[in-house]
Amino acid sequence: MNGSMIFGLILLYLIIAAVLAIIPLNIANAKGYGSKAWWVYGFFAWPFAIIHIACLPNRNAIKVIIDTPAPDRKPLNDITEEIDKYRELYEEGVISEEEFEAKKKQLLMM
Repeated sequence: MNGSMIFGLILLYLIIAAVLAIIPLNIANAKGYGSKAWWVYGFFAWPFAIIHIACLPNRNAIKVIIDTPAPDRKPLNDITEEIDKYRELYEEGVISEEEFEAKKKQLLMM
């Protein structure tokens, strides 16, 4: 092997490594880990970088779950207003303390 052939093989390896490093970078960006460090990691050890990023949780999915309110849950201010209404009824003697506590417990469980 002469020097130009070795240089060509090294250059080919570097080009292939640079292209393969895009795979873990794209997966990382899709999962919410947007960092160029994933490209560097993929450049030097792309099989390990792909396995590593595949095992990490999806930050975007977690954010959607956290930010999405429960569909059947009332807003907290509505619940407190209802409890206040039932407290007034209890204080006026319209409902008993047991009825008030039961309704309060029911509202807080919603």
